[in-house]
Amino acid sequence: MLELDIVLKRFVDRELDRLTPGQLSALQTLLEFPDNDLWDLVSGRYQPPGADADMQSVTSLLRSA
Repeated sequence: MLELDIVLKRFVDRELDRLTPGQLSALQTLLEFPDNDLWDLVSGRYQPPGADADMQSVTSLLRSA
């Protein structure tokens, strides 16, 4: 999905070097989502149940990318 590729590239360029180990783990989990689910998450239409603080912070960073 092109839109998701654009967001992920911006995110990696801006944020990857600053992520904590917990955030990196959350990012890895998010990247295992199917593209459509990840896009829904990035666009604010979906929040995974049981998202911890690290996942919420990575989600927020992805939304701002």
